[in-house]
Amino acid sequence: MSVAHFCSFIGAYLSEVRAIQVLRREGVQPSVCMVLLSFAGQQQADSFHADFHGQPFSSLEPDILCRLVFVRSVEAPQGTTELPTCPVCLERLDEHISGIVTTVCNHRFHGECLKRWGDTSCPVCRYCMYSASTSTSRCSTCGTNANLWICLICGHVGCGRYKQGHASDHWKQSAHCYALELETQRVWDYAGDGYVHRLIQSKTDGKLVEAQMKEALVSSKLDAITLEYNYLLTTQLDSQRQYFEGLLSQQEAAARQQLASVQQKAEAEAAQRAAALATSKEAERRRQQMERKLSELSSAAAKAAEEREFLRSLNETLLANQKEFGAKLTAAQAAAADKDAQLQDLQEQVRDLMVFIEAQKTIQSAGGELQDATLLPMPAKEASSSSGRRRSSRK
Repeated sequence: MSVAHFCSFIGAYLSEVRAIQVLRREGVQPSVCMVLLSFAGQQQADSFHADFHGQPFSSLEPDILCRLVFVRSVEAPQGTTELPTCPVCLERLDEHISGIVTTVCNHRFHGECLKRWGDTSCPVCRYCMYSASTSTSRCSTCGTNANLWICLICGHVGCGRYKQGHASDHWKQSAHCYALELETQRVWDYAGDGYVHRLIQSKTDGKLVEAQMKEALVSSKLDAITLEYNYLLTTQLDSQRQYFEGLLSQQEAAARQQLASVQQKAEAEAAQRAAALATSKEAERRRQQMERKLSELSSAAAKAAEEREFLRSLNETLLANQKEFGAKLTAAQAAAADKDAQLQDLQEQVRDLMVFIEAQKTIQSAGGELQDATLLPMPAKEASSSSGRRRSSRK
């Protein structure tokens, strides 16, 4: 994995990284590379550790996992080379503005610039971070992995002349004169017996040929101008894209906000409608209950009216009976008074008769001067008093 691929791997966290330092341990088979990341804060470092620790770098190689550890401090050796500006965009390197990536060859770049580089070599010195020993390529003939060369025409991989010379043998057999050294990424011309500065495609036969220096210089300048123009155009297009994406994001945010407000209004109206429906149902239930109560009260009032009419007629009957019984009582009392008077009269007559009989007995028993006497009646009080006196005298 190159540095550009690593920058693509960390994705959205690249803007949170202040500095990236690539370290390589030499003399270890296979060679091991470590990357020091300096974040803007502890929270970003914790989030990065939680999201990427133990995750595979690629889905094609699930066994190769990303291992992350926290480092308290780093002591850098003295005398390191630092460039004041990025060699790609020529902007000042400031870790507080954008992330800085330091390669194994101690050259520093912006993270976004190196991410767009898309090559495993350094943009300044063309140093390749991965040697041939770390590659899985082998010589097609002897199988060695040291001093390998790849044919730029057909892709044949062979060892160099300091091994067994299978790459040179391939040139002699196929006349493919250009080969790339995998370790240094330099091109060798077997026909000219030297390294090639620049290769171009011939317009006559379509083969790869070495460009002349003057033409190469003019072409490199044109390429530099074209690259700069393309970079400016890309920058402008990117700024325009960001501008219109910002407008789109604003419109989307406004649309989402409007949609959220409409949804809230709809929910509020639905809640109000549900409340009104519940209120109407409650009112209907109360109305039915009141109608039932009204019918019950009406029936109770009818019953009460019937009872009142019955009680009124009963009262009139009782009053009439009372009057009748009063008249009868008066008549009975009058009759009783008459009977009492008659009874009293009869009692007086019986008393007088008893007195007369008693007197007759007394006279008969006495004889003498009282035998032809006449008994006169006396008033009740005097008779009772005289009889009482007589009883007392008898005693």
